[in-house]
Amino acid sequence: MVGFASDDFNQAADTEQDAADVCRVNYGVTFPMVAPTSVTGDQANPLFSMIQSRGRAPEWNFYKYVLNAEGKLTASFPSRVLPSDAELVDAVEAVLND
Repeated sequence: MVGFASDDFNQAADTEQDAADVCRVNYGVTFPMVAPTSVTGDQANPLFSMIQSRGRAPEWNFYKYVLNAEGKLTASFPSRVLPSDAELVDAVEAVLND
């Protein structure tokens, strides 16, 4: 699991450390956070360009994606879905157990 900070929605911190601190303090995140990067449009980083090419670009912050070991996108969840949501947990467990 890894978090990608982005200012594409005008809400992210300016540095990797600031983004990690905000996510850890406000949301209890314990996984690594990547330095702020673009996740939408022509400037999206390569991972999000691939996701976007499959018609699943994030519509807002805290979008969640599940990819398998081969990098195939297996599920996506909008911002309103909490990390503890059963459907998201099941999707992650399915990939881990595959």
